[in-house]
Amino acid sequence: MKQVVLNVFLAIAFFAHHLVAYADKWPEMPAPKGANLAIVSQDMSLNGVKMRLWELTSHKLKPDNVLRFYKDQWSKKSKEKGIPPYVEYDVGEWKVVSHLQDGYQLTAQVQEWGEKGSIALLGITDIYKEESLKNFGENFPMKPNTLVINDILANDAGSSSRTLILRNKYNILQNYRFYKQELNKQGWQSTQEVEGDSSASTLLMVRNGAELNMTLERIDGKTSITAVISSLN
Repeated sequence: MKQVVLNVFLAIAFFAHHLVAYADKWPEMPAPKGANLAIVSQDMSLNGVKMRLWELTSHKLKPDNVLRFYKDQWSKKSKEKGIPPYVEYDVGEWKVVSHLQDGYQLTAQVQEWGEKGSIALLGITDIYKEESLKNFGENFPMKPNTLVINDILANDAGSSSRTLILRNKYNILQNYRFYKQELNKQGWQSTQEVEGDSSASTLLMVRNGAELNMTLERIDGKTSITAVISSLN
């Protein structure tokens, strides 16, 4: 999933702190008639924030039609006095509309798809029931002063995954040797490794049926590390 998509669903509206009550039941995500709706994830945690994601596609509805549908739907459901029923903003090529409902943030981001259609990414974020961030990056080795950009957990369709995105000042070789050594201590065994050069490197490891795929890339004088751990439930 593209990072810009995840960032959109983490963007909490500026008026969120005015709400004081929330429900235990997730709200439904509506969809315009004739559009195709596919589940991306029904159980995801992004940096401690619980969320659900869908992808909507339509060969006939233009982005403006999809946006109008959600603005109409959420205008009808708006209950809070002094709070607008939705807010609009742009993220790159995406047009975004967002709505707060009973402690949840519902978001639709839309762009053109094909000649006459549109594609949308829909999300519901539980903005109050945030999991503790004390476990952010927990149980994953890191060199000193490594910054955790994202820690994403997903459980769907009989499989689970964790994606960590990290950044630090150490070069590719320093990071590569560190992770190979530390992950071996945790029981991970290499199945494929490319020590690479000063610009990039990869490492593929397995442990008890789980798989770890790591890429290291040098960007703007720092090393960006993406580690994906996946397993069958």
